[in-house]
Amino acid sequence: MKLSSILVIALSCAIVGFVSGANHALHFTVDGGNATVVLAVRDHLNVTFEGMPSTGYWWWLMDDESSECLNRTAQLPAVSSTPPNNYQFEFDVLEAGCTGTWLRFGYLRPWVRVPPTAMANVKVFVSRGESESEHE
Repeated sequence: MKLSSILVIALSCAIVGFVSGANHALHFTVDGGNATVVLAVRDHLNVTFEGMPSTGYWWWLMDDESSECLNRTAQLPAVSSTPPNNYQFEFDVLEAGCTGTWLRFGYLRPWVRVPPTAMANVKVFVSRGESESEHE
């Protein structure tokens, strides 16, 4: 293979990686929890939760302060026939420089007016550089 072909392939891979961004995944059990994630522009965040839909409880996005920074691209219900099932929320990063915005999720029955039985809080920072995450 010629050197010019190798350079074209390497450059193409670098461009695809730069344009598509990195994928980040956070997973919570039915007990909820807290996480902090530092993302870069064009990164993708996938947040999944274990749950038991047969009990009527679902994970819901309760409070979303991140609408300027993140675009929610999907909210998928649990689809497995055996518990625990996973609920999935997907976000794409829109803008750099957002500091400390929160995604707050609650595990609840939406028709019952009581506080959620569990909460999950994700603090999102959008940097201009590298991305990283920390899960508690």
